[in-house]
Amino acid sequence: MRLLLLLLLAAGATGLSAGGLRVNRALPQHSRREADRLIQAGRVEVNGEVATPGTRVGPKDDVRLDGRVVKGAQQHVRRELAAAAALGGGAGGKPGKAKEGKGGKKRLKPSERVAVDGISAGGRAALLDAPLAYIKYWKPAGVTCTTDPKDKTNVISAGGFGKLPARVFPVGRLDKDSTGLLLLTSDGRVPNAMLRSSKKQPKEYLVRTKRRVDDSAINALRRGVVISTPVQRDGRGPAKVITAKTKPCTVTRSGRDAQQLRFVLTEGRNRQIRRMVAKVGNEVVELHRDRFCGVTLKGLRPGQWAECSKAERRIIEAALVDAQEAEGDGAGRGGAKRKKEKE
Repeated sequence: MRLLLLLLLAAGATGLSAGGLRVNRALPQHSRREADRLIQAGRVEVNGEVATPGTRVGPKDDVRLDGRVVKGAQQHVRRELAAAAALGGGAGGKPGKAKEGKGGKKRLKPSERVAVDGISAGGRAALLDAPLAYIKYWKPAGVTCTTDPKDKTNVISAGGFGKLPARVFPVGRLDKDSTGLLLLTSDGRVPNAMLRSSKKQPKEYLVRTKRRVDDSAINALRRGVVISTPVQRDGRGPAKVITAKTKPCTVTRSGRDAQQLRFVLTEGRNRQIRRMVAKVGNEVVELHRDRFCGVTLKGLRPGQWAECSKAERRIIEAALVDAQEAEGDGAGRGGAKRKKEKE
């Protein structure tokens, strides 16, 4: 079952049909949930017509968001359709190995260090143009996790990511004052799989506090404390303040340093660790993320980035599969519930 899901993910099977790809799969810079909202708001057009959730697109269709051509949309659709053909013989093709360029895998210059392999599906993923990018970056303090060019501290400028052939965006965020691992990608499925899926992926942090945290405070942090955090959807309108208890998490002392703790979280509320520590009467003076879903900073120094290795790509693929399984289980339970209510 897991292997089948991996093959379907590689083929983009959730959006494929004989008529092309669903339009929400043709906005590669956005997650599917974000794309659905844009489509429902009437901001997406296909060949001059306002798109609906059921609109399907092909590799030659003109896709626009707010009147502007969606960068990479046609290449993204072509890649998804070709991957499906390589895996299942669609579009008149036969199952088997995907074609590769002369000399095998495409190689990029050091300044274009992004992942070039398609999602591995038994060695049959298609190697096509406009490859998806999966990058890990050691964010220094002072860099803001925004793609807004008006902010001079934005992560795209700080890391030089604007020079990449694929437009990337951060998966989640780190506070401006925090340091450590930040994932960036051009794959719109990843934020949902890593952040919003019911199977949220663990994030690990080293935290230095102003004063020693006693054992009773550590136990309180582990069980969860009530904090208030602002929540804002799509950056529009005033933020809504949510007051709720944090989920149980792992909190341990790190080494012999009496003021250093290690946190392992599966949720990501605004400035969560800082607010949690403040709730037990202390203050965070340094916060560093060194692991996210099994991906680490190995081989990097502050300010450096690198494409994710094959092993790290497999970790991301596994998260995509887990998210797909979770969505399938949720749909199944919902369908069973509706059927029971109907009876």
